[in-house]
Amino acid sequence: AYDAVTAGNRWNLVNDLFGAFIIDPHSRLVQLSDPLLLKGLPVSAEAAAALSPDGTWGADSALRTKLVARWADEARRMYPSPASIWHRFRWLPSALFALFLLLAAARRLSRRLAQRRSF
Repeated sequence: AYDAVTAGNRWNLVNDLFGAFIIDPHSRLVQLSDPLLLKGLPVSAEAAAALSPDGTWGADSALRTKLVARWADEARRMYPSPASIWHRFRWLPSALFALFLLLAAARRLSRRLAQRRSF
């Protein structure tokens, strides 16, 4: 059953968890090939109750900063890192070099054919 008081007490805590596990690593999440790779959140109902028993989550800013940073680290480890631009286009230098070689060979062949015609 929904408990509005408990939900209200955990509002800020849930927002920080959502930010650390959904909003910040969004670029990693959209690249997941299998949504089953998502694991559960690192905070149980009991831990949430202990962290914010009366809606005071965030009152201790040092603890809040430490835990949100830890959650963000856990999210980075859970989700694969997005492929860099270089990784996505690592084939491009080879393709450009092959194209250069092909054009150079074509130019050389056309010169030879032009020399044969002139005889």
